[in-house]
Amino acid sequence: MNIYLSCYHKTGTYFLMDLQNILQKYDTKNKYIFDGWSQKANKIDVNSKNTKIIHFIRNPYEIIVSGFLYHKICKEPWCVDIKAKTAANGINYNFNGMSYQTILNYLNIEDGINFEMKGRSYNTILDMYNCKFNNFDFCLNVQMEELFADVDKTILKILSFINNDDLYNLDYSSLHLENNNKNKNHSTNKNLTINRYTTIFTPKNYICFNNLFQNIDKNKYNYNIIN
Repeated sequence: MNIYLSCYHKTGTYFLMDLQNILQKYDTKNKYIFDGWSQKANKIDVNSKNTKIIHFIRNPYEIIVSGFLYHKICKEPWCVDIKAKTAANGINYNFNGMSYQTILNYLNIEDGINFEMKGRSYNTILDMYNCKFNNFDFCLNVQMEELFADVDKTILKILSFINNDDLYNLDYSSLHLENNNKNKNHSTNKNLTINRYTTIFTPKNYICFNNLFQNIDKNKYNYNIIN
């Protein structure tokens, strides 16, 4: 069986990459395929056989906040080099000779959130809400928020969905969690809490969000999106 581990920018990329390696080590019956922008999963037919999708999603407000904090300090070429393009969709961010990160660090928090919302997070949110497979019977939607709230329970939920008894003894202590301080490679590991946006978003940010994302189905993932 092919099992796709699908996510988007700031919705569990490093976690799923680690999970893929661990699951494949313990499970020789299935093939695990990391799908960083859900591009592969979007090509799967609803009647596909021998396929499962583990689909990681996140509150879009939190995607924006996480992107805002991360892109202020990350080293990704597209963010710091005006000549580089994003790997996901080939966008070049060049603001009159200034990089995405330079602009982001120049702005105050309110304007920075709106800049991130219109920038890197824009396509991320559209891709997540426009995915074609979230209601397939063989798709398991996993919210990042439930992972942060209870790692063990979320792992068991994933293993139950895969349904291979060989996996219940796996050691997942090395998994990369965005709020796990033992993982030092990710620049926003520390002090993550759920619903950070509630202390950061201003009325101006909510207005910007609703103007940008008028056409998405805001009830799709049962997040409390303000209309």
